[in-house]
Amino acid sequence: MSFEPIQNGLSACHIDRADENSLSDLLVQLEKRYDEVFEIKIEENEFLQLSVITKDGNFETFYADPETGAKLAEIKERSELFVFARTLHRSLFLGDSGRLIIGITAFLLLLIAVSGTVLIVKRQLGIKHFFKRITRDNFYQYWHIWIGRLSLVIIIIISVTGSYLSMDRFGLLPEKQKVQHDLSSISFTDSPVMKKERFELFQTLRLSDIQSIQFPFSPEKEDYFQLKLMEKDIIVNQFNGRVISSERIDNATLWETFSYNLHTGKGSVIWSIVLCLASLSILFFIFSGFKMTFKRLKGKKENPFKANKSRIIILVGSQGGATFRFAKEFQKQLIQSGQKVFVDDLSSYEVYDRMEQLIILTSTYGDGEAPTNSKEFLQRFGEIQQKKKFNHAIVGFGSTDYLKFCQFAKDVSFALEQSDQSKTFLPLKLINKQSVSEFENWCLEWITQMQITSKKRS
Repeated sequence: MSFEPIQNGLSACHIDRADENSLSDLLVQLEKRYDEVFEIKIEENEFLQLSVITKDGNFETFYADPETGAKLAEIKERSELFVFARTLHRSLFLGDSGRLIIGITAFLLLLIAVSGTVLIVKRQLGIKHFFKRITRDNFYQYWHIWIGRLSLVIIIIISVTGSYLSMDRFGLLPEKQKVQHDLSSISFTDSPVMKKERFELFQTLRLSDIQSIQFPFSPEKEDYFQLKLMEKDIIVNQFNGRVISSERIDNATLWETFSYNLHTGKGSVIWSIVLCLASLSILFFIFSGFKMTFKRLKGKKENPFKANKSRIIILVGSQGGATFRFAKEFQKQLIQSGQKVFVDDLSSYEVYDRMEQLIILTSTYGDGEAPTNSKEFLQRFGEIQQKKKFNHAIVGFGSTDYLKFCQFAKDVSFALEQSDQSKTFLPLKLINKQSVSEFENWCLEWITQMQITSKKRS
C-alpha cells in the first residue's frame, strides 16, 4: 500500500508545489479556458480534479494542471492491485469481522513494539545508551535489535494510527459532527461586484489549504462559493468575496484525517518510503523472531539421553539462544567420547539421579540480571536437595562493554560455592564476546581434568 502514494507522487498529475500555487492564479486560467466551472477538488492522491463546461459546451471532469488549468488526464479507476491490497489490509475480505481482526492485530503490534522498546532499553542499560553499540551474539539477534532501534518509533506510529482508525470504524470514539451553516439570518448582497481572482480570501489561499470548492450554480445573490479547507468549511459571497459563514471542522474528523495520512503516507513520498521500509522490517522481525525461537526449542529437544540416565548435566542460561550453541557443541564432543550428557535450561534445574558433574554455561542479561530462561535457578537451587554430592564448573559469557560483566555467572558461582551439595571442579571462567577459542581451551581443560579420552568409531 505504501507504493500507491509513491506512484501518485511521481505522476504527471500530481501537484508538486501545492503550497506555492495560488487559488486566484488558478481561477484566472480557468476563466480563460472554460465557459463555466462547477467544482475544484484536490483528491486524496493530490491530483487537481476539475468539473467544468468546456468552450465546446461539453460537461467534463478530469485531472488538470494546477498552474494552467489545462487537461492532463481522464479520471481513472484505482489500480486493481492497490484495491486488492487495501481491502486485504483493512478487512482480509471478511467485512466487519475482518476489520475487527485487523484492529486487534494493530493493537497487539503496538504492545509488541512498546515491549520491544522496553527490552532494548533494558539490554542497552538505559535510554541514554539506546543507540550504543550492540554486542553481536548472532546474526538474527544482532539485526533484530539493530533494525528495531531504527524502526520501533515508526512501527508504534503505524500501530497507534491503525488502532485509532479501527476504533473509529466501530464507533468507539467520539462521533464526528457534520458541518452545518446557519444561513437563516444572513443578509446576502450582490454589490459591490468584484472579479473572483481579486477576492482577498482567494488571493491568500494556496492549493495545499483546499480540499474542494463548489462554485455557485447561478448568478442569484443567494448562491455562493462553498470552500472545504483542511480545518474549516467556509461560505463566501460570490460577488464580493466576503466570508458569510465559517465553521471549524470538529476535532474527531481532524484526528481521523491526521491518523489516516500518517498510516497511509498520503501527502508525502518520503513518509511513504519510510512506511515501506518499516513494513519490511516487520517482516524481518517476524522471521528472525521465529528463527531464534525455533533455534532455542531445537537446542532443548536434541537430547539423546534422558536426565535421570546422565552423569553429566549441562544447564544453559541464554537470552537469545547463542549460549545453547556452545552447550550443544560440547555435548556432542562428550557423547562422542562415550559420555551420557543432558542439556537443559537453567530454570529447569531438578533432582538428577546420576549426576556427578554439573556444568553451567550462562550469559548475563541487561544490568547484571539473569537471562529469561534462568530467572528461577537460584531459588530452585536453594530449595532442591540432590541425592548425592556433585562437582560443578561454571562458564560465564558476556561483554566487557558492560559494567556488570558476567554478573549473573558470578552470582551463580557464589551460590554453588556456598552450598554443601557441590564442589568446585574448575574455577569460574568468564569469556568476553563469546570467544570460541577461549571456550575451546576451557573445554580441553575440563576434559583433561576428567581424564576423558576420545573413542574412535569403527
